[in-house]
Amino acid sequence: MCGAIILAHAGLLMRSYWLFDEYLSIGRQRLEGWHWLLGLYRDWSGRVISVALFGVYGAAVNAFHRPLAVWCNALLWLLLGACCIGPAWLGNRVVRRRRMAMAFALLALCLLGHSVNEVFYWSAAALAYLPTLAGACWLFWCVVDGLEERRIGAALALVLIAGSSEVGLLLAGAFAGLVILRVLAGGLRSPLVDVVCVLPGLCVALVDAVVVMRSRGMTAELLGPAGATFHHPLASLAAAVPAFFVDAVAGEAGSSVWPAAVGHVVSDLLVMLGARWCLEPERRIAGYGPYLPVLAGAFVMAGFTSEVGAFYQFGEPCCERHETMRQCFLLLGFAAIGAWWGAVWPPKNGVGMGAAGPLMAAVVVLAVPRVPELLPEYRMIPLAMKARKATWRSGMQAGPGEMVFVDGPHGRLISGGGFPLGTYHLDRDTAGAGWVVMKFFDKRDLRVVAQEDEAKPNM
Repeated sequence: MCGAIILAHAGLLMRSYWLFDEYLSIGRQRLEGWHWLLGLYRDWSGRVISVALFGVYGAAVNAFHRPLAVWCNALLWLLLGACCIGPAWLGNRVVRRRRMAMAFALLALCLLGHSVNEVFYWSAAALAYLPTLAGACWLFWCVVDGLEERRIGAALALVLIAGSSEVGLLLAGAFAGLVILRVLAGGLRSPLVDVVCVLPGLCVALVDAVVVMRSRGMTAELLGPAGATFHHPLASLAAAVPAFFVDAVAGEAGSSVWPAAVGHVVSDLLVMLGARWCLEPERRIAGYGPYLPVLAGAFVMAGFTSEVGAFYQFGEPCCERHETMRQCFLLLGFAAIGAWWGAVWPPKNGVGMGAAGPLMAAVVVLAVPRVPELLPEYRMIPLAMKARKATWRSGMQAGPGEMVFVDGPHGRLISGGGFPLGTYHLDRDTAGAGWVVMKFFDKRDLRVVAQEDEAKPNM
């Protein structure tokens, strides 16, 4: 069942799309090479790993003269699957079936109960947030299996998390800081080695944080008029408390849509119970599990501080990709709490093959409202492919004449476009999306058109 849900969403990778960022960055990379990427890291995007991945992707696009968005996102999905399912398979063989049930349920639930548009289908966002989520899943399994036996894996996972996105550096910093506090509390077998394990990720997080605060953090990224929270730390902190509480309890639906909110709460509790039953045999080994509550606390702290950062930088909760990551972090946090619950109060007689029951129930609760949304998205795949092919065929024609940009179809799950319709001419007054598209394709005139009326089944 979980595999079917994952494959159903993976089939929509054909709807992968570009927005402003790809045209700007890959076009500048073609002109300036790796110097542009160094400047991008230093002056705007303090994400050492995702900027490097973006550079590799841009080099491939410029070499093949194709968007390659489907291939890029598919590889990132494979990375996420490997980091979520691989450690579960390589762990204790005695309870492998339970661990695999946990892994597949986590991967399916990362796709349910919240938006998937930006993190999973927009290439520029996927290059940052899917490695972050992959590292978070990898770190989860390292802590579940005992940090004492998975220190190298945990260190690599933290570096991947910290270097991929801002929300990732918040998670890596929170986990490293809480591990150090736990070590200071005493009672651990090899505390110094545990601290050394988290230091590489902490260093990457600190360096990237300094870069972000000295560059992007100094700019104004307002979504609307300046509010009371914009670049005001205390006001942002106060505004984030109720907003994060609603996120944690009701998810993206909010408390106004009470059936979805109830389903969100029920699924979180079922994940916690399922983690207790599926991972409980691992916790019977004495001395294991001291970092499970630390990991759960780090997921909560990262989600909350990302909400504070959104109010600080944008004046309001932003953006869909951040909300998706917060929901995934909370999911992993509930799973960590469940695993710790099984370590402290293990079931006396075990639960047998019914261990995965709560996980499957959680998947069903969130999958039911998603199923009707999938079919219309599949119907738009030919339209999206046609629009992408027409745009690039027009853009790659020789000469600086006019090109036609066909905006892709817009669905409930995947937006697929969003460029303003109209006619543009490349001059000093041209700015925004039209400018970056013309510069990318080396054109002087651009006409952005929508899909034909019959190509909009959801309208």
